Amino acid sequence: MELLISLPFVEQSANKKFFKEMRMRNFLKSCLLVFLFQLVFNGLTSAQLVSLPRGGNKRATVSEEIGITNVMIQYSRPGVKKRDGHIWGELIPTGYSQLGYGAKNPTPWRAGANENTTIEFTTDVKVDGHDLPAGKYGFFVAYGAEECTLIFSKNSTSWGNFFYDSTEDALRVKVKPVKTDRSVEWLKYEFADQTPDAATIQLQWEKLVIPFTIKVDVIKHNSLRSEKNCAVTNPCPDSGNHGTRPRRIVSLIIQTWSKHYYGRIVQPV
Repeated sequence: MELLISLPFVEQSANKKFFKEMRMRNFLKSCLLVFLFQLVFNGLTSAQLVSLPRGGNKRATVSEEIGITNVMIQYSRPGVKKRDGHIWGELIPTGYSQLGYGAKNPTPWRAGANENTTIEFTTDVKVDGHDLPAGKYGFFVAYGAEECTLIFSKNSTSWGNFFYDSTEDALRVKVKPVKTDRSVEWLKYEFADQTPDAATIQLQWEKLVIPFTIKVDVIKHNSLRSEKNCAVTNPCPDSGNHGTRPRRIVSLIIQTWSKHYYGRIVQPV
């Protein structure tokens, strides 16, 4: 009788032990799966970090100071890759193209490869004589053999030109492309013809250069920056005193004047 009474308790205890072991096994399996997933994810991440960029188009950044304005261009560098004579007007279409995806708007060239080409100015500037406020812009080019349209878009974060929208344009400037005898394999941007308050930015690729001039108001921006610094630290000297701000302004005026008349900068004493 005692044996018959104890049998259900033995069976119940065995069931508890069985289910406990099953739960432990399932837990261990879950831990193992998470561990394996982490290994695979880390492997993929490492492969992405050490692999070449898509198409071999390297990311690049070039920056220069014009007056007291910092100008920075971020872009990707496509290569000619034995396509000489087939870049401009073919690989880079004339005018605007209809991609058929993205925003499906008439689209200019992204002035590089992959992500947006961006250009950033820390102060207001003039682009070939046209005003452009300080900020970061998406940069596009509508190519033409005789005339190119440079487009500075307020949208600097979209991927490439897939979602280009003309309503986001901050400025459009028309410039003349220049053919050269020297071929540039990898697209690049360079600062040329530099003066104390201006520089020419050149987009160079294959045997073509697309130049545009950036000019800044050195005296205006230096004065504004000096006034801002004085407001934060000490009161600015008035115009009758020989303070730092008047000396810097005079120095910049002399440099600009000497560069214009003598072709070189004369440093004031």
